[in-house]
Amino acid sequence: MIGASTSPTSQSTYEPLPLRVQIVARNYWPISDEPSLRLMHTLDAWNSIGIVPKVLTTRWNSQWPDRAFLRNVLVERLLPAQTSSWNESHFQRNVTKWLVHHADSYDALYVDASDPLLAAIVAKIKPIGKPILARFCLDQNPVAKPRALSSYLPSTPPIADSLRKCSAVIADHRRAYQSLLDLGVSKERSTWIPDAVFAPAERSESLRRSAAHALFQISGDLAIPTQTALMMHFGETTMSQIQVVLQSVRSNVVDSPRARCPQNLRMA
Repeated sequence: MIGASTSPTSQSTYEPLPLRVQIVARNYWPISDEPSLRLMHTLDAWNSIGIVPKVLTTRWNSQWPDRAFLRNVLVERLLPAQTSSWNESHFQRNVTKWLVHHADSYDALYVDASDPLLAAIVAKIKPIGKPILARFCLDQNPVAKPRALSSYLPSTPPIADSLRKCSAVIADHRRAYQSLLDLGVSKERSTWIPDAVFAPAERSESLRRSAAHALFQISGDLAIPTQTALMMHFGETTMSQIQVVLQSVRSNVVDSPRARCPQNLRMA
């Protein structure tokens, strides 16, 4: 037989190709809200098991590069930011056009929220035969909601219909899973996967010293003695807002012999 051989040396070892998943998310790094950080850690886990994820997200600032590489994940950013009704519809068109044009670069599509963008994606991508997975959450993060959208509920007919057309929908909680069933999504296409709980960071003495040195390099005001417990807040706030957080942990902070905290907090 031409082209056939039983010689062991001519047989190649079959190695399955890695699964390529294209993620669509309105927010991702350098946005540091809860959905962005959750998704970043999820993609770390996917990478660890051999899945090749890529992210398509919003270019919220025109000065940001349209492409970046973060933690072994390619990040593509599209304009415009969804700050008006026109921008939202334009952004949806740009996303679906990009996904259709780059359809050969991914095996499956994962949409990180159940919103009008999902409905637009399902309408354009479903006909080309790519599996579509979506994340369903009852408590949609307000940061991810474009101000221009008047209706963001998953029960909105176009969104509910798109959920029923997805290859699979992942609920973040048992209540969300039941809501999916109530919306008419079949049990075969619904699953409940709680957000992952990740292992705590290693806290060896050498890493503690390295972290303390890095803080000192940022600012001398951040120099702290060895073994000092440190609480940090990232983002803008006021003392009245942060005091609520401090009071919630005051038993750990105030009882420490090396604690330094506001006098009014000690009296709370």
